[in-house]
Amino acid sequence: MTNRIIRTTLKTKTVKIPVMAGGEFLYQKGQTKSMKMKIVGHEYYLHTLQCDEYDNGHVDECLINSRKIKTVLL
Repeated sequence: MTNRIIRTTLKTKTVKIPVMAGGEFLYQKGQTKSMKMKIVGHEYYLHTLQCDEYDNGHVDECLINSRKIKTVLL
């Protein structure tokens, strides 16, 4: 028995992703002083998802588009 799709919808979701940076180097000696990473900001993305609902109640979400909205640096 195969499951049939009974409804297909599109929905959007805003996602916040951290921007990481760090690492201190001593260029004269060629050594690494520190590799500690820290959050220096965030990027906001608008994801478009296709949601398929099957007759057995299962909902499947697939990412079909992603677009960067803005970058915020602290």
